[in-house]
Amino acid sequence: MSTETNQTTKSQIDFLSHFPKEVHEIMRPNQGAILSILQETQKGGIFEAPTGDGKTALAYTILKAIRTANDDKGIYFFLSPNKAQVDQAKLLYPEFSVVYGRSEYDCLYYEDSYKADEIPCSLLKDCPHRVNQQTGETHEVDAHRCPYLDTKWKVKQGNLISATVSFYLFTALFSREWEDVRAVVVDEAHQLPEIIRNALSYEISDYHLLQIESFLKENGIEEYKVFRKFINAMMEILEERRKNVETLLNDKQLRRLLKIISEIDANKIQKKVSDVIKTKKPSSDDEIDLLKKLEMVVRDLRRYVKSFEFALESDERYPLNYVYGTMQEVEDDLIRYTLNIKCYYVAPIIAKIMPKLVVALSGTIGNEHPFRVQTGWKEDKMPFYQFESSFPIQNRKIFIPTDAADLSVSHQRKGDKSKTLRKIAKACRIFANNNLRSLVLVVSDEERQKFLKVAEEEGVTVVTYGNGIKAKEAARFFKEGSGMVLLGSMAQYGEGIDLPNGIAPIIFSLRPSYPPPTDPKAQFEKRRFGEGGTWGIWIWREMLRIVQNSGRNIRSIDDKGVTFCMSSQYRKFTYAGLPKWLKPAYVYKLSFEECIEDTLRLMKKIK
Repeated sequence: MSTETNQTTKSQIDFLSHFPKEVHEIMRPNQGAILSILQETQKGGIFEAPTGDGKTALAYTILKAIRTANDDKGIYFFLSPNKAQVDQAKLLYPEFSVVYGRSEYDCLYYEDSYKADEIPCSLLKDCPHRVNQQTGETHEVDAHRCPYLDTKWKVKQGNLISATVSFYLFTALFSREWEDVRAVVVDEAHQLPEIIRNALSYEISDYHLLQIESFLKENGIEEYKVFRKFINAMMEILEERRKNVETLLNDKQLRRLLKIISEIDANKIQKKVSDVIKTKKPSSDDEIDLLKKLEMVVRDLRRYVKSFEFALESDERYPLNYVYGTMQEVEDDLIRYTLNIKCYYVAPIIAKIMPKLVVALSGTIGNEHPFRVQTGWKEDKMPFYQFESSFPIQNRKIFIPTDAADLSVSHQRKGDKSKTLRKIAKACRIFANNNLRSLVLVVSDEERQKFLKVAEEEGVTVVTYGNGIKAKEAARFFKEGSGMVLLGSMAQYGEGIDLPNGIAPIIFSLRPSYPPPTDPKAQFEKRRFGEGGTWGIWIWREMLRIVQNSGRNIRSIDDKGVTFCMSSQYRKFTYAGLPKWLKPAYVYKLSFEECIEDTLRLMKKIK
C-alpha cells in the first residue's frame, strides 16, 4: 500500500445519508445501528450481524459515504469470497465495477481456445493484445484487447470495485496495482484468513520439476542443474517416509531445500525462457502447459524461498508456514514425490494489503479472540460489535437429541455411525411425506456414499454431486425441485448456499469435522499452540460451522428452519459458543423422535 492509501478522509463521513433508499425503501434495524456506529466512531470495525441483514447494501453504503468524503478520489473495494457474491453486488448496485481472476477470461494469443490462467502470460512479452495498465493502449496498435487486462484497466478508471478476496490479494500483494485504496469492506470476513491461506499455498511435484528440468536442458539453459539438485534432495527426504503418508518436514530438511532453491536466479531464467519463446512459439497443449508450469515456478521462486524461511522457527517468532511431503504410489512401480507448502499465519499479509479504513462484515465471528489472532486486527483500530437477529427466534431450532451417539474417533462404538445415518434417512422420509425437504451434511466422502445407500433403501430421493455432476450443479437441481434431500460435505454445503422459502427447512449435521491426528495442519497447530490451544481453535471453527449451517434456511422474517446436530460431541460446546441471541433456539432435552415431532409442530404439520 502506498502512503496515499493510508491517508485519512478530509471531512466527516456521513454514512446514514448514503443508504440506497431508491433500492431499499426501509433500512433494517441492524443496518441502521451499524451505520450509526461508523458515523459516531469514524473508523472501521468488525461487525457480526446474522444472516439476512443486508450486508451487501451496507457495503455499498459504507464505500459510497467514504468516497464522498474523499471528493470522489481514491479506490474503494468490496471483497467477497466467491464470484457469485461479486456478481450479486453488481446486480443490486450497477455502480460497482466488477473484475474476476484470469480463469474467467479467454486468451487471444493462441488460435486454439485457452483461458488466461492456462497460458504463460508473463513470458509472452510480444503479445499484441497486451493492454498497458497505465495508458490503456495495446502492445500493437489496433490489436484486439486482452479481455482480462482490458477489464482490469477499465475498473481502474472507476473507483467502486466488487471483486473476490483472492483477486485483490494477488493484485495488491504481488503486482501492487492499486495505488490509492482508501477503504475496503470485507464480506464473510470470518473466511478471510482461510481464503488467503489457500491462495498462498501451493504444491511442487517431481513430475513438474522433471519436465521443467528437461525443457531447460534441451534449450541450453544451465540452471537445469540446480533443478536436478533440488529434485534429488526432495526425493531423498521423502524416501525417509512411509508411502502415502503426509508428513511435516523438520528444520534440517527445510534448510537443505532452502539452500538449494536460493541458488536459482529467477530473473535470469525468465529472460532466457522468453528468448526461447520468441524463436519457437509453442503451439501444442503439452508445450503450453509446460511453459505455464515453468512460468509459475519462475514467478513463484521468491515465494518458495520466503515460504521455506517462514516455515523455520527463529529467535523472534514461531514458524509462520509449514511444509509437508508425500511419496505416493500412483501406478505399479511409479512413485510421485510432492511437497506441499502451506501458508498459515496471514496477519502480516492482511496488514500489508489493507488500507487504514477496513470494515469487516460477517454472520459468524463468535469468540473474537481466535479471529483477532488470525487477522491481526487489534481492538483499538478494529472494535468488535455483535448484533441480534431481527428474525423471530421461535422460528428456528438447534437440536442435540438426548439419544445421539458419540461419533468421535476415540469413543465411537461399532455400528454407531451407520445407525445414525440410517436414523437420518428415516427422518428424511418422514419429513418428505410431510412435503418437507432436507439438507444432509457429512464430513467424508465415505459417509456421503453410505448415506446414499441407506437413503435408497429407505425410499428417499437424494440429489448429490459426483459422476460428472458438480456440487454447484447438484445444488441448482435441488433448488429447482429435484429430490427431497440434498446431500453433501460440510466443505461443499455448510456455507455459501441459501435454501430459504421452504427449499430445505430441515438440516442434519452428522458430526464435527475435526481433522484427523495425521493431518499436517493439525500436527503444525499442535506444535505451534499446544494441545489445549489447538482444541480451542478447532472448537471455535466448529461453532462457526454450526451457526453457518443453521442459517442456510433462515433468510427472512417468515422462514422457519431446524438443525439436527447428530453427534453427542456437539453437546460439549454448542450452547456456550452460540451467540446470545441464538441461545433460545438450543434444544437439548428431547429424544430424536421427540425432536422430529417438535419439528413437525413448528412447521405446522401436526398439532
